[in-house]
Amino acid sequence: MLDIVFSASALGALKVGIPLRERAVRQAVALESALSVGDISEGVPGPGREAALRAFLAPAEGAQRSAQLAQKLVEKTRSALNTVLDCARRGESLRIWYSHNPDELCGLCWLMDRLRPFSDPDLTTVGLPPYQQRKDGTVVVYNGWGEVVSESWEALSSFGERPSPALRLAWATKWEALQRENAPLRAVINHRLISVEEDFYDPFLRWELARMPTEFSQALLLGHTLGKYQLGISDALLAGRVEEWVRNGELEVLSPPAAGEILYRRTLRKKA
Repeated sequence: MLDIVFSASALGALKVGIPLRERAVRQAVALESALSVGDISEGVPGPGREAALRAFLAPAEGAQRSAQLAQKLVEKTRSALNTVLDCARRGESLRIWYSHNPDELCGLCWLMDRLRPFSDPDLTTVGLPPYQQRKDGTVVVYNGWGEVVSESWEALSSFGERPSPALRLAWATKWEALQRENAPLRAVINHRLISVEEDFYDPFLRWELARMPTEFSQALLLGHTLGKYQLGISDALLAGRVEEWVRNGELEVLSPPAAGEILYRRTLRKKA
């Protein structure tokens, strides 16, 4: 069996969570290319996806590091996709773990489009449930598989199901529609994946910005926004929006981040 996830963090947790007795017969790959952001006109990640990832990562990582990371992500995704397609050709079992956060749902729809040539693949999809109630009575809500602790994966695998041909086609067709629209961003509203403008998440940031003092930590602003609203998106996406406000003069940089730190670990000031 080949397990398929859509982030490096999910891949790490899954590999640890695989029971020892099964590790010899199970492989796992991550198709991580942040398909909720930027140009998605390419069928297989290439120069266009690499450029989109560079732009997406730059406000957090800087130009040089974002270029390196973007190249690595595209290379890893292409290699992982080849592994998936090879397994499908051989008739091996595929299991896709997805949630309703934008990157994972985009990844699912994109992958279904890539699997169209296979009329009846041995395929299972595991949708992350809205919540998990543990034996101690604790209720845990996740934003994506990257947040699920390793020991919970096997229990949650019980949510796996074999999607019908009609459902597989619906997911693939959705990706075709999103490609035609090719919006700056894709978001999930009421469990539906839709194209939106790049400022879609601005209201959440602005609500938290209004609560900040005149001088504030950008990292704190991002952390409060992600923690409070549970948007299921990357801090890099919000960092890009704040960077736009710095460029247009709405915010001023008071102190840069320390050497080697992520770029948004800096102090900003609101303009009067």
